[in-house]
Amino acid sequence: MKNMTSTKKTLLAMSLVLGGAAFLGGCSDEGPAEKAGEKLDNQAEQAGEAIDNTMDSAEDALTDQGPAEKAGEEIDEAADSVNDALSNDK
Repeated sequence: MKNMTSTKKTLLAMSLVLGGAAFLGGCSDEGPAEKAGEKLDNQAEQAGEAIDNTMDSAEDALTDQGPAEKAGEEIDEAADSVNDALSNDK
């Protein structure tokens, strides 16, 4: 192996990696650890979605206008209309 060039070493390493991948890729049965890992992944994804939904609901609650805010805006609009009407009369 001392006389191997870097190209031969690279080819050997690549063939070992590809051979190992082919060997492992042939396994189609999921073991209990893989099933448990997938279950954990699904639960983590569901938890993340629940957190996102909660954050969206909280943001909506904070930005939505209550009845007092809506009434205040209507009063402001009415006052602006009166001011516009009075300024046009001058």
